[in-house]
Amino acid sequence: MHSMSSCQICLVKLRIRLRRFHQCSPSTPSTAFSEINPGIIYLPLQGIPVMVLTYALLRQMSNKNINYILMNTIKNLIILSIVLFAGKVSAQQISSAELQVTGLTCSMCSQATEKSLKTLDFVGTITPDLNKNLFAITFKKDKAVNIDQIRKKVEDAGFSIGNLTAVFNFNNTKIDDQGLAVAGTNVYQFLNAKSQTLNGAVKASVVDKNFISGSSFKKKAAQLKSTSYADGSGLVNGKKTRIYHLSI
Repeated sequence: MHSMSSCQICLVKLRIRLRRFHQCSPSTPSTAFSEINPGIIYLPLQGIPVMVLTYALLRQMSNKNINYILMNTIKNLIILSIVLFAGKVSAQQISSAELQVTGLTCSMCSQATEKSLKTLDFVGTITPDLNKNLFAITFKKDKAVNIDQIRKKVEDAGFSIGNLTAVFNFNNTKIDDQGLAVAGTNVYQFLNAKSQTLNGAVKASVVDKNFISGSSFKKKAAQLKSTSYADGSGLVNGKKTRIYHLSI
């Protein structure tokens, strides 16, 4: 009978224990556990595959190969952490908003607008104020907020935005000497702030076209004489980008 080496026996024992762990975990999907080869075992860790190098495989590697694998693993983990953190910051950037809608004449108009807004997956709660035609909106923490989609949903209901003031959560966001700032995946042009750094919750009004009255927009456009303000976009790092214009 063919005898197994001590490292092979250890590997078999490790596989058995890992299978038991997998079978005892009801939250682990059946496809999450797999053995790619006799020396590498992949385990799920909150949706992220973690590689375990067994002793049997390490014995066959030189120190150079081991160092190469370790360095690449560390580099990949750092990149993954940056990506996950950036996504989280972007998703939680806007926490709430106060939306004033023009053209509402009755409770049914308000209900139609609220119903349209609720179809947005990033909207959490909506509290309407029928007397002032206002909607207090909170957003889901794990979803990225799209300001243009809010405008579109109001227009789909047959109305328009008179004012939109939101709470932006900034994290060391730098405004340059031209008033331009990049936060997550969004680009903002501040009309009344330059050369400063924003941190924490900042209340700001969106003053782009179709976010304020037509007369107010024409007045601001004449004052600013800016192409990006006229069409809501401009060149950022050589690429045409949506630019939101804010007033704080």
